[in-house]
Amino acid sequence: SLKIPFFFNFLFFYMFNLKSSIFSILPNRKRSREKNSEGQKKMSKENLEYSKRTIPTWTPPGIAFVFGWPLLTFGLRAWTASMVVRTSGKYASAAIMSLMLHLGIGTLWNTVNIVERRLGVSVILLYALWLTKAFTAWQFYKITSPGGKLLAVTLTWLTAAVALETRTWQINPDPDNGGRKEPLVPMKHPKWTTKFRWE
Repeated sequence: SLKIPFFFNFLFFYMFNLKSSIFSILPNRKRSREKNSEGQKKMSKENLEYSKRTIPTWTPPGIAFVFGWPLLTFGLRAWTASMVVRTSGKYASAAIMSLMLHLGIGTLWNTVNIVERRLGVSVILLYALWLTKAFTAWQFYKITSPGGKLLAVTLTWLTAAVALETRTWQINPDPDNGGRKEPLVPMKHPKWTTKFRWE
């Protein structure tokens, strides 16, 4: 049978980490232009509100995110997934499917946080990301214990991200909601709209 070299599996999984959003039916980035002046005004207002968001005093510098996501998180996810494939000889295993679930929730979080800017809902999705990462690490561990342990290391960074987002949510009351915190569940409101990628 054909055996794919470890290095090529690593490249495949790393690129999948970077570009998993291509499978999403929801947009993952803000549109650069709106179709009319009303849309432009709305977008400008959203950008202004986002820039005014208070961040915790202990927020790490930007360089930390460069190492935290592309190198630590993406790199270890790709490396450990390649270890699982090498050990099990299968791509369609419960462990790899657990990783796909985790990536799917991550893609949804990008839409909610970056495009729709629902701060409350993004907090809940980050907790879901943590849980699916822990479950994936356990699934990896059952196939290759070093792989499971290595993947679990990324939970440290994700724990910091969860804490940071939770605190950001706590210190940024919603002026359109009577000064209360943004809802943790999706709610219908004029300031939030969900659109498909093709809309």
